Amino acid sequence: MKRKSAHEPKARVMNAADVRDDASRIADVLCPNRKVEVLKKRLRKNRPMKTVSIRFPEDVIEDLKRVASLRGFSGYQPLVRAYVGQGLRVDLERDE
Repeated sequence: MKRKSAHEPKARVMNAADVRDDASRIADVLCPNRKVEVLKKRLRKNRPMKTVSIRFPEDVIEDLKRVASLRGFSGYQPLVRAYVGQGLRVDLERDE
């Protein structure tokens, strides 16, 4: 097992508010004005939603529920949305 160096930073567990705030700060710093406005619109809570159905193994759902409660999400579905949103932003930025 690899030993951690004393110089390695400790991982920080983010809650739902941290995820929104972090994404907003990143948008303000890294993106040109046009992109900032697009990202800020995506961070609004009142955006129109569309229902989708996706199947996950039961153990994954249980893990998502546990992590969601630890990170301050209201349930596992908002956590899944946060995960998808983070990955999507990375891919969109990489592809532009």
